[in-house]
Amino acid sequence: MLSFSSSSTLNQIWHKFKTVLLSAARSHFSRKTISLMKPKTIPHELQPYIHLSHSLDHFTISLQKLISISRLNVSWLHFFINFEPAFKELFLNQSGLLNGLSHPSQLLMIFDSSNFSYHEFLIQFQKSLRKLKRFLSASNALEFDKFKTAYMKSAISERNINFYENKGKFISIASDEIKDAAISHFQNIVSPSVSPFGSLSSLPPRWQKRYSLLEQFHESLYDSVMSHISVSELCEAISASPVYKASGPSSIPYEWFKLLSDTSLQFLCELMNRCLDQSDIPEDWRSASIAPIPKLHEFNALLKNT
Repeated sequence: MLSFSSSSTLNQIWHKFKTVLLSAARSHFSRKTISLMKPKTIPHELQPYIHLSHSLDHFTISLQKLISISRLNVSWLHFFINFEPAFKELFLNQSGLLNGLSHPSQLLMIFDSSNFSYHEFLIQFQKSLRKLKRFLSASNALEFDKFKTAYMKSAISERNINFYENKGKFISIASDEIKDAAISHFQNIVSPSVSPFGSLSSLPPRWQKRYSLLEQFHESLYDSVMSHISVSELCEAISASPVYKASGPSSIPYEWFKLLSDTSLQFLCELMNRCLDQSDIPEDWRSASIAPIPKLHEFNALLKNT
């Protein structure tokens, strides 16, 4: 059960809460295995090879659901009609692999003459597909290697061309040049203001009050900001949080907080209020991830373009 003593530090409280949250997320969301060895998007040139291999994989998996020779014959016929021409188009010199398989028009005759039960015949049929599967797997790996090699050679060639013809694209290491470039960038990144108001006095009265300097202020000015957070306010903020956003260094996305029980919400609320009381936050909260996000338009000093 989540609880903490008065002597617990903010870091201890946060790590205890994070452990419970991670455990809840693991039990709620299905596990996904992500491989970093393969690109997320399959290059166009490799798609026919991958499609052919996947179609054979799906067919072999579907064999477990076929309970009679007649269903096997129909399924094999439908698969072979599409698979054979696609295979020969990619591997013209490997048609012998297909010749080693039972042709759909002869499958029933082969079964009748085998004296095998359907289960025994299905096992032998699956074995006959293994050599083809191994060949497609090896071919896919080979084509991926060829594509990566060609891509790397192209990138190196482009780099060499830039080096000899356009050295301006290369990063400078001269400190004076870097300093001048940084100053020039921030001096010119924002275009001239498009606001029709040139001074504070030209603003409408409603906004003059908003932007005018305070002549005096009371110490209680920030009391409302530092007042304790209620559980209902916390729930409202969590419900309004966006989805499908990248998580920070903690690896905790917004969606996970929506899984919290009432007890966990109360615990998180007390942690946040203790942060307000101590004017401090856990060390993890000081970390952040910064990543460039390309936009389709220029900034032009407009917040809507950020």
